[in-house]
Amino acid sequence: MLAHVAVIMCWRRPRLGTPSNNCVPPYVAQLTRPGHVQATLTLATSIIEAAALSFLGLGDPDPARAEWGLMLGNAAREYLDVRPALAFYPAIAIIVVALGFTLLGESMREASIRRIGGDKHGSAGSSGPFGGIPAPRFAGIHRG
Repeated sequence: MLAHVAVIMCWRRPRLGTPSNNCVPPYVAQLTRPGHVQATLTLATSIIEAAALSFLGLGDPDPARAEWGLMLGNAAREYLDVRPALAFYPAIAIIVVALGFTLLGESMREASIRRIGGDKHGSAGSSGPFGGIPAPRFAGIHRG
C-alpha cells in the first residue's frame, strides 16, 4: 500500500526538468543499497537455520505445514532405504534457494562497489581497513 502511494505521488508531482523515471533521489538509493544486500544475505542464512531447526524437530509442531527441513528429516529417517529421492529433493531445494539469495546479495554488493568507484576487477586481492571495500569518500574531507 505504501509503495502504491509513493508511485502515485511520483507520477503526480510536477516535472520541472526532471526525467519521468527519476522518482527516488540518488542519495536515497545509495543509503538503502547496503540494507538490500544485508537483507538478501540474512534471508539465505534464515532459510538454512529454519531448515536445520525443523530437521532436528525444533520447528513448527504442526505436521500439516510443509517445511523443507522436516521433509528432509522424515525422508532420512523413514524412506532413505526405499526412496532416496525423497531426501534428495528437499536438500536440493534448500541449497538452490539459499545459494540463489546469497548470489543475489553478492552481486548487489559488487554492483554497489563498482558504482561508488571501487576496484574495476572486484574486491578480490585488495586489502585495506574495510576488508576489500573501498573507503567511503566524503565531500570536503581529503586525506593526504
